[in-house]
Amino acid sequence: MKKSSPALFSPPKSRDLRRRHETDFTIADFVADVRASTPSAAAELVVQTRREFDKHIAELRGALAEQMRYRILVLSRRIHELSARRGFRRPLDLLRQQRQRGDEMTSRLALGLRRASSNRANASPPRICASLPSIFA
Repeated sequence: MKKSSPALFSPPKSRDLRRRHETDFTIADFVADVRASTPSAAAELVVQTRREFDKHIAELRGALAEQMRYRILVLSRRIHELSARRGFRRPLDLLRQQRQRGDEMTSRLALGLRRASSNRANASPPRICASLPSIFA
């Protein structure tokens, strides 16, 4: 941070009236980025600078919104592409396969129980026990 000159904050000193025709410069004029010749010119510079600042902020806001929309679009396309891949569909396929396998095993178990019950009516207990391993084959 720049140090300000103590002369900027000291009370004004009387000036020699003979030198009024010369342009007065203060230390503040030398350290300022822009110098205005009159207070009205300074006000115009401030207003113009504020308009430029507001315009710049609006441009930045628009560019940021555009970049955000673009990024969201790119990422949503990427998600859509990835979700269409087999690897993301595979969990559902595996679930369907397991469900199908469960249905098949239920059918085999029911068939085995029917055979076992019909055999039990016609056979002795050792034959029923001997037929049980074929149920789970």
